Amino acid sequence: MEIEEAEELARKNSFYISVLYVGIGTVALFASTSSAMKNEILSIIILLVDVVTIPVCFIGFGILYGGGKGAGMFAFIVQIGVFLLFWYIMYRYLLKRYKKR
Repeated sequence: MEIEEAEELARKNSFYISVLYVGIGTVALFASTSSAMKNEILSIIILLVDVVTIPVCFIGFGILYGGGKGAGMFAFIVQIGVFLLFWYIMYRYLLKRYKKR
């Protein structure tokens, strides 16, 4: 595998993984503060997703539950930063892995 091909594949795959993981965690994080938690089955699913994605949602979780007005927007901005950081980490990991092939 050529270096350019490995970089492109790592960039694309790391983006998809990051969008999926951080995106699902962010949606579950914001859903856990809404009226969706009144449904028992849905609340269990949301809490399980929150537990699985806690490495990328713990800062947003703290902001949402500790903040007052405007906490939702600040938590969303933090989640964007977490997404970019997670994307970079996944890119470096996948690039290293693809170059070994």
